[in-house]
Amino acid sequence: CDWSSDVCSSDLAGMTGPERILEGERGLLKIFPANYRPHILVTDLGKKWNLESSTVKPYCCCAVIHAAIDCTRQLAEEHKLRPDDIEAMDVAYTTASSDHAAIESPTDLLSMQFSTSYSLALTLIKGGNTPLEYTHESLQDGRIRDFAARVKVRAEPSLDQYFENHRPSLVKVRTRSGAQLEKFVLDAKG
Repeated sequence: CDWSSDVCSSDLAGMTGPERILEGERGLLKIFPANYRPHILVTDLGKKWNLESSTVKPYCCCAVIHAAIDCTRQLAEEHKLRPDDIEAMDVAYTTASSDHAAIESPTDLLSMQFSTSYSLALTLIKGGNTPLEYTHESLQDGRIRDFAARVKVRAEPSLDQYFENHRPSLVKVRTRSGAQLEKFVLDAKG
């Protein structure tokens, strides 16, 4: 029911719910923004379809990190890299995104999901970036921490040209054998 009027819609296959969930006294439009503009909800209704610009988040971490995960997965596959083969990784994002995903020493699961270094360690050591890998055990795993320490995150101004419509990443890897590898991903899968 709408909290301000206790009026419920009914008879929709037995389902009930607030009739004014958006504009009601405790509706979403009044709870979240200080200055709400409901007319935006119907601007271009029937002409503009937001589904066309929607994306899927295939990894259980900050979306900024997704392109770096794709870079890392591709480099590992192309060059048959194992975690122990990698001496150092340099991960570059746009200036606006780099700080967002640069937590070096996460202390909980949420901060681990905003850590590029831990996310890439999970990619290579655990083989994935699903909720099964982002665990307290992974947070305490010495192999994950050791690998994460080899990953540095930085801003790359040359990527800023893509920021408005993309979340790119440039990953450079230096292997223990001295090879210098590089991969750029403009848009992560999804």
